[in-house]
Amino acid sequence: MEKQINLTGGVIYNQDCLKGLKEIKDNQFDVAITSPPYNRIRNDKYAHYDDVKNNYYKMIVDVTNELLRTCKKDVIVNIQATYFNKKDVYKYIGYFADKLKGIVIWEKTNPQPSINKIKDENGNILTSVCNAVEYFFVLNEQAEEFRAYGSIKNIVHSSVNEKHFKGHGAIMKYEIADWFVKNFSVEGDTIVDPFLGTGTTAIASELNKRKYVGYEISKEYCQIAKKRIAVETSTLYLFE
Repeated sequence: MEKQINLTGGVIYNQDCLKGLKEIKDNQFDVAITSPPYNRIRNDKYAHYDDVKNNYYKMIVDVTNELLRTCKKDVIVNIQATYFNKKDVYKYIGYFADKLKGIVIWEKTNPQPSINKIKDENGNILTSVCNAVEYFFVLNEQAEEFRAYGSIKNIVHSSVNEKHFKGHGAIMKYEIADWFVKNFSVEGDTIVDPFLGTGTTAIASELNKRKYVGYEISKEYCQIAKKRIAVETSTLYLFE
């Protein structure tokens, strides 16, 4: 039986997001804003999550399809193309080409500089290009003209997040989550984040008078998210 959610605040599910979303009825949420793990293979960002997927492409496609089914408006997915996942990311763009309203580029003003150097066949030094951008794919079942609730450009500038939590080295920058919440939703909307992590999207939603639903497979990160939300918003929430 499909689950219907009626919210007055927010709810967090300590559950695999794909399994959880499949239980939800169509059009239950308004907007999705999420940042899936990047499948970095070397797994150097998470203490409580194994960032290695045998079929990363299938995972991000399956979750995005469920979000498109369960959201009335836009589905916003943040993925940084890296050495490890870039083939999957570019395939993902092609797969959702007819549902892609637009892409917002996050340009990091202080990206980690590249230090990986090799020599070409003539002995000249080649240095890896510094990866200073991340993509935010804005999708919709009806891929109409790319519009937002604010007069914005399709590029946003911000420094890389300086705030980290023990065991989680990939926290979404709050200012970025706040920018998307403000420009792609309105007060009273329900925002879903299937990869909640330490709760940044939930906090931005709460502080901007939106409701939220979050899924997080790691019990440890759910606990961090609970504490952050309580401290930074001074509100109560459900935890299932």
